[in-house]
Amino acid sequence: MNTKLLIGGIVVLAGVLVVFLWLRSSQEMPATVDAPTGVPPAPAAPPAQQSPTATQAQSASTPVADETDPSPAASPAAETSSQKTFNITGRNFAFSLQEIRVKKGDTVTINFSSVEGFHDFTIDEFNARTERVQAGQSSSVTFVADKAGTFEYYCSVGSHRALGMVGRLIVEE
Repeated sequence: MNTKLLIGGIVVLAGVLVVFLWLRSSQEMPATVDAPTGVPPAPAAPPAQQSPTATQAQSASTPVADETDPSPAASPAAETSSQKTFNITGRNFAFSLQEIRVKKGDTVTINFSSVEGFHDFTIDEFNARTERVQAGQSSSVTFVADKAGTFEYYCSVGSHRALGMVGRLIVEE
């Protein structure tokens, strides 16, 4: 009887240890989002008129600043709208960036890549959703932040949202 209790206790402790180590490793996430660079992007064709509906495209492997604002300061026209780009990675049940802040009217591009598992990036209120991608793959979505407020972004795969794979988009006036 005592031997069975001892073996049962060891098995339970081993199980708890395995779960603890797994949870700890899934919470360790490399920070892949750098501070804003303030460097304008390379010259390109003028952007097409953006609608509030999201547009999707596969992400190219060209480097993109994590947040760029090419508009000059003190220009009244520049204060109404600008381009913001964020590189975000996903791993099992977490995003690399928990909060994104933009201004109302900004055109926002999310370059999303998975470093572990099968994930996507979704914001319902802006009809913005990347493709679902496997580890090592990426996808992008661009939308106009045309309403102020705080909005949840999340991974729509399975129960990832319920398991905590969420973040906040804050759109300021």
